[in-house]
Amino acid sequence: YVVFLRLWDVFKKVGYLSSHAVLPDNLADYNQTTIIGELKSQFRKFPLSTTNGRAQQLKMIKRDYESLPKPTMAKILEKYAMDFQLFGYSTQLPSA
Repeated sequence: YVVFLRLWDVFKKVGYLSSHAVLPDNLADYNQTTIIGELKSQFRKFPLSTTNGRAQQLKMIKRDYESLPKPTMAKILEKYAMDFQLFGYSTQLPSA
């Protein structure tokens, strides 16, 4: 059950599964076969094009990055400052 929840979240984060896909209420009653069936059903119900999947992936990455605690973000910016500069990203902590 816990593995499926993680898989569901990862599929959304990488843009395979639409962010509109809904977890069933009775998920605890599911087994491997019914879980795979549910995933297939959600893929059909909420299809994602490659472009939309990539856009969703970038949106999720941005959301996760922005939710990092400031001290963690500061450490990332410090450790990868050169990479940020090389690729034209700001090395300043976001103000909001």
